[in-house]
Amino acid sequence: MSIRPRWKRADGWLWVAQRTTAIPLCIAVAVVAAMILAGCNRTASGRRPTKPVLVAVSYKGTPVADATVTFISEEGEPSAAYGTTDAAGTAKLKTYDEGDGAVLGKQKVTINKEQITGEKPAANQESPDYVPPVGTTPPPQVKHLIPPKYSAPDTSPLTAEVTSSGPNEFRFELTD
Repeated sequence: MSIRPRWKRADGWLWVAQRTTAIPLCIAVAVVAAMILAGCNRTASGRRPTKPVLVAVSYKGTPVADATVTFISEEGEPSAAYGTTDAAGTAKLKTYDEGDGAVLGKQKVTINKEQITGEKPAANQESPDYVPPVGTTPPPQVKHLIPPKYSAPDTSPLTAEVTSSGPNEFRFELTD
């Protein structure tokens, strides 16, 4: 848009906006089209479609219990599905509701199992027996029970693709 004087009043110039090109109209049409297309990949509740996912995790041939498995969508708006493996090393993933699985498409997969040692329970400061800690308390130590490369999206080599036709069952054998 450009602004140019249209007429002069007694107290000075009165400026009136005048459209000199059709570019603003094209931008408005593109923005509305993008908003419509962004809403096409969602359900009526605003959620992206999901499919049930079953994951099996083993390390050195042994099922990994109590590991956190996370699928991070690589397509569109990032969303995460997660689950915890049972004694057999299997997990059902959840995105919105229990057992709904993961959103459709390519996923980056992380698996994490760690043990925290040296963590002291928080003291109740309202208790009459409360004694403030003296000196510095060493921070808790984290011990990875599977290779740490699997615990971060940037270092994990694991991927999966969740499809609408299924079955979406994935087996991950972790190595050092």
